[in-house]
Amino acid sequence: MQPSLFRFLLLPAIAMAFSGCNRAQNAADPSPFAAQAADASTPAGAAFSARMETLDKSGDFQSMVAAAQVRLASDANDQSARYALALGSFYNGDFALAAKEWETLTATPAYSQNAEVLEFLRVAQFLSGKYAGQRFQPVHSVPGDVAAQSEQWRAQGAALIAAKKYDEIEKVAAQQTQNPTIMSDGGWTLAPFYVGLWEGTTDSKTDAQWQPKHAQIEAWHAARPNSQLARICLARSWTNGAWTARGSEFANKVSRQAWQTVEERQQKAAPIYQKLLGEKVTTPLLYAAAQRFGRLGGAAREWHDELFARATAQFPTYTDFYRERAIYLLPRWDGAPGEWEKDLQKSADAEAGRAGADAGDQLYARVVWGQTEYYGTMAGRTKIDWPRTKRGFDSILARNPNSLSAATIYMRLRYQHGESTKARELLQIVGGRAETKAWESPRDFAEARINILRLLP
Repeated sequence: MQPSLFRFLLLPAIAMAFSGCNRAQNAADPSPFAAQAADASTPAGAAFSARMETLDKSGDFQSMVAAAQVRLASDANDQSARYALALGSFYNGDFALAAKEWETLTATPAYSQNAEVLEFLRVAQFLSGKYAGQRFQPVHSVPGDVAAQSEQWRAQGAALIAAKKYDEIEKVAAQQTQNPTIMSDGGWTLAPFYVGLWEGTTDSKTDAQWQPKHAQIEAWHAARPNSQLARICLARSWTNGAWTARGSEFANKVSRQAWQTVEERQQKAAPIYQKLLGEKVTTPLLYAAAQRFGRLGGAAREWHDELFARATAQFPTYTDFYRERAIYLLPRWDGAPGEWEKDLQKSADAEAGRAGADAGDQLYARVVWGQTEYYGTMAGRTKIDWPRTKRGFDSILARNPNSLSAATIYMRLRYQHGESTKARELLQIVGGRAETKAWESPRDFAEARINILRLLP
């Protein structure tokens, strides 16, 4: 890599590249109990409605049903409790009980003309008839296999650096580079292990949160100044500290003093990356960190292209390179509409040429999987190769038949593309498990499950 490509890293204008490109968070979906007034005029009634709202938002429908049944046992006319029993049963997949309770509610003046309740009743009656005698697993929130593996490796990295076991860190990193453990989403467990080393320096709200973890990395670097991994983590920590100083406001609302701190910390990271990339690279973590640094720092396209080419030539199966590339080519960063999809086709074709068509399809599907974080729905909003995506996911699940993470994402994609029959097959694998990383809340999963069941022919 030519040193001239690093000129952008040393420019004061680097700070202006931080323009608030974080993904916008959806507003929390309000619980129907927020507007529930029936039987809530007393303190006990208000407390019950508040509790039901909490359980609804958290997706603990089993507790909602149990609490409602207890309350109805003492007062069969408590409409708030009946509403909770109907809603909890509906989301939990007990459509017959939900229909029965909705019917009872609509016989009362307070709910006889309630459009929401009447729609719930219609759907519950339809599903209880269509799936008569079938039982669906209650909804419960669980981490997927990818999240569980990631947490295990993250915790290991965090424990080792806290204990100053630097030789053990180097040993684990070397082992996982030479003989990587690869998760169902294609990610190497080396990546979350690395996150554990610098975790706490990213997403910090204040310097008081960032500095203690940064001090741990500084101590590691002081003890092992020639360690490539220690220097990578130090550079990444400086960039994370820059984000801490900047905050999440739009660029024009960030103070001059904050921009100065951003620039100072980025300038600390820049020469570390420049030197590291001029050496023999022994870990894919360097390229992945440099990609992110370049995206935040406003690196030129040719710099990104050259870094990506170099990274994938040395570590072609490190999926994070391709995912970061796809993010960088989103219109919110430096890409044009449809560009990341075209670029991904090239990468998948190259992987197919290197390791076979199946490997190319899997890579394609795994990058699409990563991009679901940036799209509420893929159907109609992207130009992905849907047949290739399906081939890739079919291959991933054939090799990882017990992967809740893969089955959940594939189910969502099939559902979004109107393929409810296949989505129902995947739902049989998923059951009632609302994978924490895939859904905003268990209720989102419950509603998706209901819609999949509704749309089946």
